[in-house]
Amino acid sequence: MIVSADIGGTKTSIALSATNSPVSYTKEHTYLNKNFTSFSEIVEEFVGSQEIEIMVLGIAGPINSRKVDLTNLDWLIDADMLATKFACAVYLLNDLEASAHHIPHLHENMVEELYAGGHNDSQVEVLVAVGTGLGVAKLAHSTNITIYPSEAGHIGFSPKSEFQYQFYNYLQQKNKHVSNEMIVSTIGFRHLPDFLRKNNYFEFTKDFLDQIDISSDLTRLFYETSKEHTADGKKCQELLEEYSFMVGAFLGDMGLVHLPRTIYLTGGIGRNILDPDKIVEGFLVKANMQQVVEQISVVLIKDPDCGLHGASYYAADHL
Repeated sequence: MIVSADIGGTKTSIALSATNSPVSYTKEHTYLNKNFTSFSEIVEEFVGSQEIEIMVLGIAGPINSRKVDLTNLDWLIDADMLATKFACAVYLLNDLEASAHHIPHLHENMVEELYAGGHNDSQVEVLVAVGTGLGVAKLAHSTNITIYPSEAGHIGFSPKSEFQYQFYNYLQQKNKHVSNEMIVSTIGFRHLPDFLRKNNYFEFTKDFLDQIDISSDLTRLFYETSKEHTADGKKCQELLEEYSFMVGAFLGDMGLVHLPRTIYLTGGIGRNILDPDKIVEGFLVKANMQQVVEQISVVLIKDPDCGLHGASYYAADHL
């Protein structure tokens, strides 16, 4: 049997499948990581007594000698320890590297084109995930597809509006290096309650600020409130437009770095709460380099299990 998993900072999606049908799962489940002290505990609960032939894990963190210290979770995942414990082959992939393995298998109903670029014969594609963290991977097409993981989400953030400058300055008082991940991912949303209490840029009502303080899902709270015809709803919409623009600007930066034909956007925030028009607006604001990014297409991946499926396809190729 194949065990595939997508391990993020908040949750782990894990699936079991036969070796001759890697993405036709016989069992699948999503666990909250906070309920476990290690990934090994999840495998034990999920697999039970079934024998495993191969295990492929997409993990939110850099791979170092078959070990991973997760960036946003206090877990150490050791491939050799897992291989010994479960008597199987174990492969560790950066989470974006795992997701990238699914891109060649995407169907039309899994994607939505946000921006159609011009003629571009580049053999490179880029995948960006905006969720608990901010991840980037590059795909190079030649005879075979080669995938290059990265930690580009930790590149320094460049503010472009008054709100962005104020939020950036607030974070810089706490950290000398303010990365894009610290702003545009769920991590950024976690900083908002204290920032808004100290500097209520959007002039939210006290009642809404109180909701922010106790909310367990800030992105969902801002998104749901943005649909209300209230003063707080309008301000939430403005905030999400700022986030959408910032994500688009980051996509544009990745376009200038890699000069790809397509940039794919995925992740919970990327899929669920952003404004497509504002993403494109931020993507194209590149001064004298605008003509360069205009040649690059931007595509949203709607499949929430991109990382899990990619790990499964990788397993099938390494049996």
